[in-house]
Amino acid sequence: MMYTIARCVILISLAVALIGCAINVPLKKVYGTYKASYPFGAETITLNEDGSFVQKIAVKDQAPVTLQGKWDFDSQGSRVNFDRLMMVMDGTGHLKSDWQTATPGIASLDVETHWFRITMASAAVYPYLKQ
Repeated sequence: MMYTIARCVILISLAVALIGCAINVPLKKVYGTYKASYPFGAETITLNEDGSFVQKIAVKDQAPVTLQGKWDFDSQGSRVNFDRLMMVMDGTGHLKSDWQTATPGIASLDVETHWFRITMASAAVYPYLKQ
């Protein structure tokens, strides 16, 4: 009896863990608006079906900044590749001093489903959540 209960608990735990695990996202579900909330402000990135994006950043006590550019999707790696992007964070969870400057070159962010929610840059301190 105890063995059967323990076995059921283990199987249910594994099923719940698998459901919550990260899985790749199909392109049709990637389109839309993603939001990251920071202690110092917020950022949204809207991925349009035509391959364009709009990035809007609002930092407390500073004028908001908007950037437009192009993006594509690597379905094999489930990654969005941007032609340029404003990088807000400095890698330690703080606002970069030059956050208003677009970083040239390709920026690449993962897109995954976590607990039924689509996220971008899921390993970041402040990931983007699809709205």
